[in-house]
Amino acid sequence: MEENHMCVCKRAVPIWIKGKEKDINICAELMCTAPRGGVLRVGGASFYSVFFDGAQVHFGPARKAHGYGAVDEIDVPRGTGLITVRVVGYNCPAFNGVMQPSFIMAELETEGEIAAATGHGGFKCFENRQHVQKTVRYSVQRHFTESWDMTKELVEAEFERVHTDVKFGMRDVPYVELTELWAKRLPAAGKWRKEENNRYPMRRYIADPENKVHFPMSELESHAYEEWLRIKTDYCAAKPDGKLRAGSCGMWDMGVVIAGFFRLKLKAKANTRIILSFSEQKDDDYSLYVKDFNTVNLIEWTLPEGEWDLTSFEPYSARYIEIIVMEGEAEAEYVGMREFAFPNELITSSVPEDAELAEIYDAAVRTFRHNVIDIYMDCPSRERAGWLFDSFYTGRAERFFTGGSVVEKAFLDNYAKGGDRKEDPGMVNMIYPGDVTIGEFIPQWAMWYALEICEYVTERGGAADKPKFKEQLERLVEYFKGFENEFGLLERLDNFNFVEWSALNDRVRDVSWATNMLYAKMLSELGAVYGRAEWIEKADNINNVIRDMAFDGKLFCDRAVRNAHGRLENTDERSETTQYYALFLGTSQKGDNTYKPLRRMLTDVFTTPRREKYPDILKAEMFMGVYLKIDILLDMNMPDKALNEIKSIFLPMARESGTLWEHLSGYKSRNHGFASYAAAAIDKALRLMGGKG
Repeated sequence: MEENHMCVCKRAVPIWIKGKEKDINICAELMCTAPRGGVLRVGGASFYSVFFDGAQVHFGPARKAHGYGAVDEIDVPRGTGLITVRVVGYNCPAFNGVMQPSFIMAELETEGEIAAATGHGGFKCFENRQHVQKTVRYSVQRHFTESWDMTKELVEAEFERVHTDVKFGMRDVPYVELTELWAKRLPAAGKWRKEENNRYPMRRYIADPENKVHFPMSELESHAYEEWLRIKTDYCAAKPDGKLRAGSCGMWDMGVVIAGFFRLKLKAKANTRIILSFSEQKDDDYSLYVKDFNTVNLIEWTLPEGEWDLTSFEPYSARYIEIIVMEGEAEAEYVGMREFAFPNELITSSVPEDAELAEIYDAAVRTFRHNVIDIYMDCPSRERAGWLFDSFYTGRAERFFTGGSVVEKAFLDNYAKGGDRKEDPGMVNMIYPGDVTIGEFIPQWAMWYALEICEYVTERGGAADKPKFKEQLERLVEYFKGFENEFGLLERLDNFNFVEWSALNDRVRDVSWATNMLYAKMLSELGAVYGRAEWIEKADNINNVIRDMAFDGKLFCDRAVRNAHGRLENTDERSETTQYYALFLGTSQKGDNTYKPLRRMLTDVFTTPRREKYPDILKAEMFMGVYLKIDILLDMNMPDKALNEIKSIFLPMARESGTLWEHLSGYKSRNHGFASYAAAAIDKALRLMGGKG
């Protein structure tokens, strides 16, 4: 234990509020002064924020695998008065980090001496009871909604050393930027009323707590969510007077979708209570659009009279911010967000000269910076989780934007250390680092994970890391052997099979041709990287079977099923995306005239918008057919067609939200990390054309 933390901290040891290291949703604070400046080192379970004289300067830690932890080192300017470290111990399984008993470890080094160190003195230690413990979950994938009662106090508490088996190292990814951004008040006066019935059904993970760690409704200390479900806001065009009273509301616009921490500067009268609600989009009637997002987008503050500078503890993603005054009166002097993003100075790529492509590029940069913090995330809102497949394209994006793969290295290292599923030997988790309590995994995501490792090792400077993945990938190949049928094809794979966000995903049983194309590609690439000729031979055999059984002379079928006699038969289902799998993964051999009709379908029919000559062929969705199609067009040396697709798909997103989306419709996440690959695709197309665009 001593060696685990002393290699990064000189004196500090992990501590927590005595007897509460396993309590759910507890907030603690450490405070010390640093008039001579110095260096602050901090590490902990769950998450923490660091403030210098009340101003937020950092949020951490960098997330690691089970049994590992990262320590941040933060320069403290000379003249700094109060240092505050605020930490929440969740003790709650979630997708956005691994669960472990709560602790915080910090030390301040000044002029070569340790001025304060947890476990040894120098810090005042508090339990922050302004942080309301018993609230509803924010989402299935993240922890709890925030409720703050500022009429309560911080209470000095007894902290004790926590013995943990965590192995600590220094942060190995860039320190993230925090940038203050103002929101603009919309020119409308608002009032709210309570309706008799809920506007939306109660979120399923709150109404049905099975397999979810949260507090029963009967124990909640905050009922803001129940109130908010019945609140209907109404706005009319007017010049707001700046003051918000009970029964009124106001809305602010960040201009684009921003990921980060909400910040409010308010003057409040006694007994004021506000609900801050937020969303990445709004309806035409000024209502925040939250119906399909499956999150509880609200924060509650109860305020005594005075001037308040408030910051959310967790980061979120929003364009629109609504303040609803439930009681009292408040005057908003400042409404905005501290953007929480990958350092802009590390972006080395160039903006295209074409004005429309530049708009898409800027949106891609913003999307990338919001989602590449310490790991690769799917989105900075609902989940903040490290999903496979998303990471396949985000890895390409990081290389393009920065010229390196620093965050990818950390992301893959976490998987190598702790990404295996103990419940399903040989399989890897669909997200990591995180805890999936629903027993779900995606076998196709494990194949994309293998392909990402192969690209990382051969194309992105990861050759030295190749040995660390070897045994894990061998176990993965062995896992899939158990699902091979008499043709060597994967049939009826276990658990949640996923090939695309479209009706194609209803066609993954019994033999999914897209899945088997992916399986063949995985075996082929792993065989080449790790020198396994038998894997390459098996991949060739699988592709030959697919070509023989699934191709009808023009298109590949989506799937085959067993008939009454137990023989495999193709269904009459066809989709764009299965063709993209075939072209992208090499099942339809490049240059082979057999597949000329298929390639002609890609260029002449599967355009955006698509010609409707073939209404029975299922259209591709953003995730993932659109990306495969763009890459295929580039591989076919058709950069002009690729750029037409890119502009048609991504320009409306860039103009609507300043970020790039998960779905073509934009009805869910409008800030999705893998979408930042659009900028890399633009760059490749322009290079093929021999210019900057």
